[in-house]
Amino acid sequence: MPEAFEGAVALEELTVAVDSFIILDSVSHVFKHASVTAILGPNGAGKTTLLRAITGLIKPKKGEVRVGKYEAGTINAKKMIGYLPERPGLYERLSAWENLIFHAKMRGLDKPKREEKALELLKKFGLKPFMDNSVQVFSKGMKQRLALARTFLGDPPVLLLDEPTSGLDPDGSELATETIKGYAEAGGTVLLSTHNPYFARRVSDNILLLKKGSIAAVGKFDDVVHTPKRIRIRLLKPVEYKTIVNALKELQLRSRATGMVDDFEVAIPSKFDVPQIIQTMLDSGLQLLYVEPSEISYDAEGEGDFEAHKT
Repeated sequence: MPEAFEGAVALEELTVAVDSFIILDSVSHVFKHASVTAILGPNGAGKTTLLRAITGLIKPKKGEVRVGKYEAGTINAKKMIGYLPERPGLYERLSAWENLIFHAKMRGLDKPKREEKALELLKKFGLKPFMDNSVQVFSKGMKQRLALARTFLGDPPVLLLDEPTSGLDPDGSELATETIKGYAEAGGTVLLSTHNPYFARRVSDNILLLKKGSIAAVGKFDDVVHTPKRIRIRLLKPVEYKTIVNALKELQLRSRATGMVDDFEVAIPSKFDVPQIIQTMLDSGLQLLYVEPSEISYDAEGEGDFEAHKT
């Protein structure tokens, strides 16, 4: 498990630019020890750039980044970081075992320790039966599991994870959630970037919301992220829109079409009304394929874009 260390990951007036285009603009924040912070925001907000600046892969135009007591990008700072980039970056002609052994050696683990740790991680991430297989035959999800396993080699005190659930099935996502939370409970500091707000809610202690290169909000998920009071419904086969309207009296609907429809949204007074809405649809003969929360919004006024068709 990760060892405790002095200080935290700290950003002070961090500004990153490409030519005259500002990607991160005077970002200041201190990430707490033994915690998981999810970095959320729309595309282009600067999430990946922020992680890369902490690794030292990107040099700031101005400001400072420190990992513990070390400046980002120095050898000592890099030794403290386990980094999962957006693309796994595995050696595909090597086996899963060879990939982990190589990176464990780069981490400075001696032979007994690197073999012990590689085997432990292969078991944890469900890859032991495939440890001798070439990575080039792995599915996207298996590659992501291996890349995640690699990140934990050497128990670094700081983990930087860029889209850790990318390509993972539900079991893989749940495994990632449990492993990340356990790492933080053992003293690790985890920063992760994700487009999946529901994963962020399950795994993190705090949310850092980026917009246009600046921090828009920091806090607990429900204080930072607006969850719309609507659900998305997909039917097994299309039906006339008026059939749905007649079934869901007194509710607000939204659909891309008003003819034959199999995908639409329903505004709900509260989450406790969802079971009754589902039962009403079933009683009306509508065949449901799935029901899920609508996409979240990073704006408090996000509900305003709901163009309702009220019955």
